[in-house]
Amino acid sequence: MCGLFGLLDYGRRLPAAERHRLVRSLALSAEERGTDAAGVAYFDKGKLRVYKAAVAARRLGFYISEPGAFVMGHTRMSTQGDEKKNENNHPFSGRAGGSHFALAHNGHIWNDKELRARYRLPETAVETDSYIAVQLIERAGKISLDSLAAMAEDLWGSFAITILNAEGLYMVCGDMPLCIWHYPMRGLYAYASTEEILRRGLRKHRLAYEKHEVVSADMGDILRITMGGTIHRARFNATEQFICDEPNWAGENYHTEEYADIVYHMARWYGMSDEELGLLLDYGYDLDTVESLIYDPELRRRVLAEVKTGGDPYCG
Repeated sequence: MCGLFGLLDYGRRLPAAERHRLVRSLALSAEERGTDAAGVAYFDKGKLRVYKAAVAARRLGFYISEPGAFVMGHTRMSTQGDEKKNENNHPFSGRAGGSHFALAHNGHIWNDKELRARYRLPETAVETDSYIAVQLIERAGKISLDSLAAMAEDLWGSFAITILNAEGLYMVCGDMPLCIWHYPMRGLYAYASTEEILRRGLRKHRLAYEKHEVVSADMGDILRITMGGTIHRARFNATEQFICDEPNWAGENYHTEEYADIVYHMARWYGMSDEELGLLLDYGYDLDTVESLIYDPELRRRVLAEVKTGGDPYCG
């Protein structure tokens, strides 16, 4: 429902101008996931820089200085919190263990109000459900594989989360997609919410055609990519967060008219007609399943073909 993207130049081989062009290409490619707001974050000589605004990525003015080797970004389709209030846009900034960090989230957190009440976390000017992840990290007082596992296990909803601090980039993989490519010869990682976004963003710079390794990022994984390019891994318990047909946190049902409107909006964006979406719903698919089909065109075509002929899409 939003887009994550980034570039990790741990080999420090890219000139600042080239790094800037690559990040901008990824940001433009990620616009398909949201045009309500966009932002990027990186560290410059130990200081966190965040550039974000309620504009599409192509209109976002940002500059990446020479020291900004690790850059994370976000494109937003607003679901909660007015994007015109810039504090609601990603990346968010926080502070844990005396150090600043930036966080971006794709998905929807259902139990943010419940968690804020349970842990007596302060109310903030930020209206976005995603911000509870920042508050949980601040409450832990540190960023580590263990503290992020505890955060992820507290969250109920849908998510992929990236966190950048002065030591590297962390990725917390829930049920939302995340595609990561590694170029060992270049000393470079690039990532985006989907392979299509990543490939399109790198194509102009020929990186899409260069040999690369695909880094696995499955549901329940936590990755830490250090400033030297080393990956450390951990797991969190993901057996319950995403298994719930109709959650009802604090009296709020995730399957609301607002969510249906979002699914219809994304379907149209990806070239799926209202009639096709209605056909899947009439056949018995819920909105969550339909949303997953929106992002997988090949599977969607096969399922629709089978539904239209009255067959079983998952047989034969």
